[in-house]
Amino acid sequence: MIFSAALEDDPLMRMKLILKWYLSGFYKKPKGLKKPYNPILGETFRCYWHHPETDSRTFYIAEQVSHHPPVSAFYVTNRKDGFCISGSILAKSKFYGNSISALLEGTARLTLLARGEDYLITFPFAHCKGIFLGPLAFELGGKVTITCEKTGYKSELEFKLKPFFGSDDQCNLLVGKVRLGNETMASIEGHWDSEIFYKDKRKGESELFWSGIDPKVKSNRLKRFIVPLDEQLDNESEKLWHKVTLAIQKQDQNMATVEKTNLEEAQRDAARQRSSRLELWEPKFFILDNKINDWLYRMAEVRPWDNRYSLIDFVHFSFSLIFVIFFFCRTDVKQYEQNYVILTLTRHLNPNFIARSSNKTNEQMTDMNTNVNVHKHRRFRRQHTCADPTSIDINATNKMDSIPSALDSPQLLGTSSSNRFLTRNFDTMIQRLSKLQDSVERMKEEQSVLRTEFQNLRSAVTISNQLSRSSRDIKTLHNNSSNDGTFAITKMQIHLLFKSIPSEIRLVIIVLVAHFIFNYLFH
Repeated sequence: MIFSAALEDDPLMRMKLILKWYLSGFYKKPKGLKKPYNPILGETFRCYWHHPETDSRTFYIAEQVSHHPPVSAFYVTNRKDGFCISGSILAKSKFYGNSISALLEGTARLTLLARGEDYLITFPFAHCKGIFLGPLAFELGGKVTITCEKTGYKSELEFKLKPFFGSDDQCNLLVGKVRLGNETMASIEGHWDSEIFYKDKRKGESELFWSGIDPKVKSNRLKRFIVPLDEQLDNESEKLWHKVTLAIQKQDQNMATVEKTNLEEAQRDAARQRSSRLELWEPKFFILDNKINDWLYRMAEVRPWDNRYSLIDFVHFSFSLIFVIFFFCRTDVKQYEQNYVILTLTRHLNPNFIARSSNKTNEQMTDMNTNVNVHKHRRFRRQHTCADPTSIDINATNKMDSIPSALDSPQLLGTSSSNRFLTRNFDTMIQRLSKLQDSVERMKEEQSVLRTEFQNLRSAVTISNQLSRSSRDIKTLHNNSSNDGTFAITKMQIHLLFKSIPSEIRLVIIVLVAHFIFNYLFH
């Protein structure tokens, strides 16, 4: 649905599709109450879903970035389908005697990459009643908004709790409106766990907006893929709580309590050790943005998907023509995850271009530079793109904490290893500046050549205008001239005509002529 919203040109329809996607996840209610796992500071989780319609993947990464208060940061991305989601949730609870509410404070930011639109989404609260008296029931309540500042559209929803003396029809009620400024464009009404109806105020038509009881909904639900347990890190949720989960599955509550207590005590010991060393906890994959007061994924990439190379699948022509058209094209192939870093595999068609990973260390960069001649003959290159060049090494995530940094410890500044580290970095910067200077010089040379070509083109246009104004003289000259003169004028006219054609079309014409000559000589 988000993919369809990214392709939709009507802003109202985009808001409608995003609203539908938002409501489509509430029908799956938990069966009964379960004792929650208290989040552990530094606990992480990752997974992905495969979309067969677009052959894309949606990646999900989450990290517990704070314990007091408990804050969970998350990041969702599918650049091929044109969206990403980031945000954080602060979990709070309120106890009312016979009921309890779990409040989810925070905002999710849905971004349509190609359009540059941000949709700010809030969350309802979970309400459980009947703890001591009456039947045990679970509900959603509160007001929710979906706002797009760029388009001006806003959706206002209200999850209503069942009144004390209410009937079953008043359970899980949902009402809402879609507004453009102060104007109401549509209204929403129904039950969030069954059927929701959408009424267009302009047309006066009502339609079934979402049906959670439709059997096709459950059958079409995407499968979630996770990392195998033996390949997970120690702080990943499934592996971290594995012993507790096994005890619960065996219905051994005593063992589950013991294992849960061990995890919580280990967390307290780690907190006391950090306090004694005057250290603050720093999340690995998320950073706090003080401007928006929210947590952001360190390696987030919001560049729109580049799929220009997919046109080759529909072009059935000579290889030379394809190579000329897409010679300098860089296209995205697929997204993948490696040690909690979301990367993009790109394809380069320039045979002299060596793609470099932004997460490579200086030593790795040096090795790549020394192997340019070895890989010069390859036509396609693998590139790992990442928005943050100072991010962690994707090939050594497990060694992140063991990598020494001379800038992190004042005690290392006077050592020889530290000096070598700084010297190596300084030499690397000098090399990069030298390459940058060479690039600037080449750009100046290309600018000079372009200026000369522009002057020639302007002269040709002037000559063409003169020829058009004096067509009679040219015709007379053509009739009375010798064969050599006739050939010179015709050549000039052909040259002007050829120069008036865009450079891309001229390349195609040249390749076509060469192709036909090749076929005529060898076939």
